[in-house]
Amino acid sequence: MRNRLSFVVRVIFFSMVMMLRTAQNTSADLKVVGVIESNELKATTLVLDNQASNNNTMQSQMFATSALIAGGYDTKGIRIHNSGNVDYKYNLTSKLHFQDNLLCQELNVNIWKDESLVFRGKLKDLKVDFLSKAGEIDNYMFVVKLDSNKNEVKNQHCEFDFVFRTASGDHVGLWDERSINNVVDSGP
Repeated sequence: MRNRLSFVVRVIFFSMVMMLRTAQNTSADLKVVGVIESNELKATTLVLDNQASNNNTMQSQMFATSALIAGGYDTKGIRIHNSGNVDYKYNLTSKLHFQDNLLCQELNVNIWKDESLVFRGKLKDLKVDFLSKAGEIDNYMFVVKLDSNKNEVKNQHCEFDFVFRTASGDHVGLWDERSINNVVDSGP
């Protein structure tokens, strides 16, 4: 009887092994059967061009201004090219490297997008939201100026970044950030 029971167990075991080898799915397998329709990922490429306007060579800094005096200003331009098929939001802020620097606190910035003034105010308060249309080029003109005649701003050094951040900086989904360094030194 024991040999017969052993034989039956072997036959059952062998049958199960053969069935599992030839089966495509078992009850323990997970299989996705549904299909999600209209599921698509859209992305675009925003190219930030910080180039010299006279010969299109890439620049490591945007403003490298020296001897800026009260009433003086400097101008620079940049382009953002949306080479994709999607409209994209981004914002522009400033990041001061030295928060307690009086020159940085006193600098003013005017920014034009194409021919419209989009920001006028203190560098430290810069925050502007933009929408880049698919396939378009946005031209920006920046003016950094010093209106203050205080002795404390003379012969000072201010280093700051213009920070461009896509997707409104909330870091949800696809996003990116690019900083452009700037240095402004005041004169006597």
